[in-house]
Amino acid sequence: MAFAVGMLCNAQAADLYKASKNVALRAPAVPLITSDPYLSIWSPTDALNESSTMHWTGTEHPLLGAIRVDGKTYRFMGKDKLNLETLVPMTDTDTWQGSYTFDQPAAGWNTLSFNAAGWKEGQGAFGTPDMPRVQTRWTTPDIWVRREFQINDDLNGTERAVTFPIKDLDDAKAEIVHSLAKWKRLALKRYQFNPGKGLFTDMNAIRRDEETDNLHSVYVDQWDWEKVITREDRCESYLRRSVRDIVGAICETNDALGVAFPCLHTKLSRDVFFITTQELEDMYPDTTPKERENALLREHPTVFLMQIGGKLRSGKPHDGRAPDYDDWSLNGDILMWNSVLECAFEVSSMGIRVDAASLDRQLTLAGCDDRRSLPFHKMLLNDELPLTMGGGIGQSRLCMLMIGTCHIGEVQSSLWDRETSEACRKAGILLL
Repeated sequence: MAFAVGMLCNAQAADLYKASKNVALRAPAVPLITSDPYLSIWSPTDALNESSTMHWTGTEHPLLGAIRVDGKTYRFMGKDKLNLETLVPMTDTDTWQGSYTFDQPAAGWNTLSFNAAGWKEGQGAFGTPDMPRVQTRWTTPDIWVRREFQINDDLNGTERAVTFPIKDLDDAKAEIVHSLAKWKRLALKRYQFNPGKGLFTDMNAIRRDEETDNLHSVYVDQWDWEKVITREDRCESYLRRSVRDIVGAICETNDALGVAFPCLHTKLSRDVFFITTQELEDMYPDTTPKERENALLREHPTVFLMQIGGKLRSGKPHDGRAPDYDDWSLNGDILMWNSVLECAFEVSSMGIRVDAASLDRQLTLAGCDDRRSLPFHKMLLNDELPLTMGGGIGQSRLCMLMIGTCHIGEVQSSLWDRETSEACRKAGILLL
């Protein structure tokens, strides 16, 4: 008995049972909620907020946990799922057409202004017959492929586009634009417009997520314009001169219409009152943005409200503006008093467009840094697009104002809910 005890003590002293190698072990997942094998939720990562929670089989059972400290919300559990939308579809989701060559092209072949005349046309993907979804055969050591595409302007980043397949293009997906802001700027570069020159379009769009009322429709019609400017033109004085020119043209049109149709009695003021959104908020601090506009327009029947998009001292912007087309310090809305509706009436949104510096700043302020990798934004940040200013003048809006109607459906054909249609019918208002 004494011998056995002695042997045990010797074994302990010699660290007979000490591990020869230290191995860091961790469970593959940590149980959060368990009831039975069929009802359980686990976290598969070391930190609770590094991944989405899931069942032990790997099926996601997402739980999001949030805690608010000093008015700021923090996520401590789960992970937000990114809803990504394909900007340019590849062959796994859609067909696409490109130009290609097997010979080394000249420098700048991948720029927008490059002339690809002489290149062959083919449908993607490019590869050998044994590769999946190959449409154009490629067996040489090198290939250069150019693909052109248009960019839909997503306004505030939340609007859904109207999409549909084109039969004659092998059901390639087409989109109806929300806006032409980005397209116009690309067009000015493509057609090599010089400073002081520009273009205008008869623009029509469908905005399926628009909140419709007597001033807003899912159908958008406006005269869109854009022109190239110089670096020196990127200033408030140039913006003001342009506003006065537009207001003058609107007033002259209204005067001519009154001469042609004496039954029309709309009076518009050429005298433009300029004010910033912060100055307006300071004047009426305890009112909504729309109430501020109405109060101001009662005193000044034509206003250019400047600097829309950034947060005011109240912590909120006056109105939403996408961070990637207007410079928020050099833009604004032309507002006119509507005597029929007795309210401020927007006829145009316009401004000097972002340059590389203002785009960089506004993307960060808007929390849209992910857009930096998009083709249009990369071109802007690299100073590959001309400096421009532009905007849109609402066609139906002007018709409403000059003719004296109270609903936009009186001057354009669109879709309205049954309640709106019935209320207008009872009021003697005929919607087209």
